[in-house]
Amino acid sequence: MKRLLFISCAVILIVFIARGQNMETLAISVTEGRDQAGALLRRTYVTVPATHAPVVIDRPFSAVQLTDSVQVLPDGTQLRPPTTVRKLYRDSQGRTRIEWQFPNDRDGPVLAELNDPLAGRYFFIETGRKIAHRVDYAPMPRQDDLMPSLLTEPSPSGGAVQKIEPLGPRMIGGLETSGVRTTTTFPVGSIDNNRPVVRTRDLWTSPALRMWLSLQISDPRLGDYIARLTEINREEPEPSLFQVPPEYFVKNETASFVVQHGPNDQITLPVPVERHEAKYTKEAQKKRIQGSVLLEFVVDEKGMPQDIRVKRSLDPGLDKNAVEAVKTWRFQPGTKEGKPIKVVTNVEVSFRLL
Repeated sequence: MKRLLFISCAVILIVFIARGQNMETLAISVTEGRDQAGALLRRTYVTVPATHAPVVIDRPFSAVQLTDSVQVLPDGTQLRPPTTVRKLYRDSQGRTRIEWQFPNDRDGPVLAELNDPLAGRYFFIETGRKIAHRVDYAPMPRQDDLMPSLLTEPSPSGGAVQKIEPLGPRMIGGLETSGVRTTTTFPVGSIDNNRPVVRTRDLWTSPALRMWLSLQISDPRLGDYIARLTEINREEPEPSLFQVPPEYFVKNETASFVVQHGPNDQITLPVPVERHEAKYTKEAQKKRIQGSVLLEFVVDEKGMPQDIRVKRSLDPGLDKNAVEAVKTWRFQPGTKEGKPIKVVTNVEVSFRLL
């Protein structure tokens, strides 16, 4: 009889926004495995091929990027995830380095991304295991001016009206910046709303660094998002920061790849390899219902989801659609000592109206 491994596997999608920084944009699917006492057994990162921004040369710097968000529920409860902290570096050649840890894993390993856009070379660094995952891509052009996407947002749809206004100069971290506020107003009825919905974005950019230093988004549907750069240093970073240490093992990757770490090296968790989005119901769209459905199911030895049940409901129709969507998912099965096993898995299926 094959063993069923009872661990909690939460699948989370984390997307780092850094394109406007002429840095790296990376989407990561994270699967956490914990035992019944809540102790971490294994964490899996599945990286998605990155979007590479144009090159900015002769603008070296280092800084710390802090990102916070807050969402207020209808009953007044505030959701405040831990602050995300990332260290950013860029040298005069346009090479970049980003270091980070997940907010809920302060004791976990430091992960780093190295990007050399002129050479068309990217590395995802596991500092704990001394492994560098290499991805080659077409070299990128030099960027002489601020990217237009730094200053404007895409044109809104659904009858929304967009207004752009300057906020004037402001000193941030000893650097002169200029601010731009973009206000998007959704008129009554444009998104099934009985009152106007107003979204604002304040963006402060530095011509000296060719990047933004402060970004604040306020949206009554999703909450507030604040990202800012601190500890800005315009000196040339150490060249070694942009190089893979010689003792590291380099793995050549051609597509998305899997990274796992945790105290139990004999266990690997299921990894989603094929996913389909859950569909909104017309009724939920009309009521502007947003949130997530928590599902629990078993991923069998062939990577198929079985025995799906709702652990936390959002809406009957959305619950049903979430279950139907996950039925079509396919996984790389979990293993123990190299052999496929069944694993109990938790997945949050999110529903957002933009």
